[in-house]
Amino acid sequence: MSTIRIAAAAAHFGRDLDFDLARIAKLIDDARALGTGLLVLPDAALGGYLADLRHPDPEALPPPSNRTTR
Repeated sequence: MSTIRIAAAAAHFGRDLDFDLARIAKLIDDARALGTGLLVLPDAALGGYLADLRHPDPEALPPPSNRTTR
């Protein structure tokens, strides 16, 4: 039986998707360097939390990302 290192990230994520994606990339790189096989991110890592899930304010939604797909 082999072992797998599991890590969980606790960090603030907001509405700036480009910043969030860069932060996630850094967390993945750091976890990989430590030999992590599974990294768990917060449930709202892309765009932060919405205050009202039933009737979200369109102004509170995260903006689209400016990143291009690789």
